[in-house]
Amino acid sequence: MWTPEHFLLAAMASCYIETFKAVAKASKLDFQGIEVGVDGSLEKDAGGLTYFYVGTIRQLGFRLRKPRPALAPANPELQKAHKKTSRVNGR
Repeated sequence: MWTPEHFLLAAMASCYIETFKAVAKASKLDFQGIEVGVDGSLEKDAGGLTYFYVGTIRQLGFRLRKPRPALAPANPELQKAHKKTSRVNGR
């Protein structure tokens, strides 16, 4: 069963993720994903009052995208040789 406390924890995790995404974009950090954990506890005192405590919000990790390798500029002499070979082979 879902409770308002579950939704509060989910909202806090979502807020953390959106803040991370905004900071990453501003910093030009290209990441693939992020994982966050949130803990809370619900306790009753002797008088019957209920208290909700948020324990921790922790970033479990994030994955950077692998940078694409830079392409070397084409060698014009190799391009000419390839064209000549292609014509000879009928391509």
